[in-house]
Amino acid sequence: MAAALWAAGAAWTAYDTYTTYQEEGGAAAVQQLVTDGVITLVAGPGKAAYKVGGKVYDSGYQAWKAARAGSRVDDIWGGNRTVLENVTTRGTNIERVPGGTRAQAEADFDALGLSNVRNIGTDRRMGTLPDGTTVIVRPSRDGRPTVEFQRVTENGNTRTTREIRYGD
Repeated sequence: MAAALWAAGAAWTAYDTYTTYQEEGGAAAVQQLVTDGVITLVAGPGKAAYKVGGKVYDSGYQAWKAARAGSRVDDIWGGNRTVLENVTTRGTNIERVPGGTRAQAEADFDALGLSNVRNIGTDRRMGTLPDGTTVIVRPSRDGRPTVEFQRVTENGNTRTTREIRYGD
């Protein structure tokens, strides 16, 4: 019975490591492997309780942070204001505000109530939402004004999660 529990823990470790590698890269996967491996060796059956409890806590905390920051985002871009143009292979939503202008992009950026707002060059501004998400207003490669949302992954990399372009 104990061997089966340790085998299940090892299988869980392999799965966690693989999904972490896919989502966050090699460094985060190694960190996940070491953490899970130690827990499997030491705790065996207690690993499942630890992992489930940790995931429940993390999910609840992330939902709470997102609700605090997300309400302003939803107030501005909720409903049918944006049209989905694309979803990249990394899961970034590219949306469009039909007929939108640079002035609208700037006004929406300002309405977010960001902290630490600063200019980056002559045509970009950056600020931070309460949940730590970085928001940038900038021109896109095709020239349309864009509001971009970035978050820092667990391994310290910055990842764009949403881009809202203004205009057709």
